[in-house]
Amino acid sequence: MNFFRQSLFTYNTGVQKSTKFSPYEFLYDRAARLPIYTQPTQFTFNKPIDYFEQLKKTLRIFHQASRDNILLQQQATNIYYNRHRLNSQLKLGDKVLTRVYGSKGKLDPKFSSIPKIIVEGYHPIYVVEDEC
Repeated sequence: MNFFRQSLFTYNTGVQKSTKFSPYEFLYDRAARLPIYTQPTQFTFNKPIDYFEQLKKTLRIFHQASRDNILLQQQATNIYYNRHRLNSQLKLGDKVLTRVYGSKGKLDPKFSSIPKIIVEGYHPIYVVEDEC
């Protein structure tokens, strides 16, 4: 049981790659503190609503920064994916295999075993017919 709590604390305080923040920071609006850490500077608020306003402002900053970090991560992933992607332009008369939809099992074929011929096409949509 102790191992589970330690693992959970490690996950909750670890910085996530996509948001650049830890789940703990999102929930409590501050970094997690262990007993060995020194106490931070104390804040004094004149009215209880001041704390709430400060919390809202800080959370808004965290959420905006997370959105920005997620968008950057998505762009980096997209660039990496597109670097290794083939952008094939097919021509009329090319033989292609078509995808089989509605397969029932994971071992069923995903593509037809009989090639078809492209008779009309506007990249990325093509019209195909059986090869006769």
